[in-house]
Amino acid sequence: MAASQLKAVVDDYAAVLAKAGAVDDAHGLLVLGKMLSNGSARLVAKRLQEISKFNQSTKGQIATLKDVTPLLEGLLTLLGNAGAKRQVVADLKLIVDVIGQNGELSLADAESAASGSVASASCEIDKMGAVPVDGNSLIEDYLQKLETSLGSDPAFRVVLSSLEADQRIGRTEAADLASRFFGPVAPSTSRPKALQRILLRHQKLLDARAAAATIGGKAA
Repeated sequence: MAASQLKAVVDDYAAVLAKAGAVDDAHGLLVLGKMLSNGSARLVAKRLQEISKFNQSTKGQIATLKDVTPLLEGLLTLLGNAGAKRQVVADLKLIVDVIGQNGELSLADAESAASGSVASASCEIDKMGAVPVDGNSLIEDYLQKLETSLGSDPAFRVVLSSLEADQRIGRTEAADLASRFFGPVAPSTSRPKALQRILLRHQKLLDARAAAATIGGKAA
């Protein structure tokens, strides 16, 4: 199964949690989503095992991967009951099992691995090569997520963070997405500036709401 399919499921789940106010839980899932941006479930599982060998236990101190386990188990049950594809369920179960064995790894260390700062993980990614991606489908998927979460700051931030970490989104894709979500953006626009345009539409909406609330408060 392409890693992007499982990543989409995890990201959607994170967005729902963020929208419901469970921002910390959403962040934990987002870390896993970032890792899936760079490889298959098998590679993520191997990466977690490798990282755990070089990190001391953080039990009782800070957020760890084990904190995400109940969420993933719930998602696993939900997918199973909904008749999701076997490979999706199998890939998620593999990750849940590995986290069960290496759950004391901190989310911070896992997030560093997701960003490619762990050498062993980066080497594996280079060996495997990039996963072929349908650019149009990818942009449509993010566009839908951005529109759905627009106006809900926690949920929007989760989607934007996932977008920023997604290495499949280059300058061209970012500019195209910004043009469709915000307004005309030159194809030559840099990736960071295109992502800023995407955030700007959301921020403008929040500012307008805040201004309206202030005016309403004064009138009362």
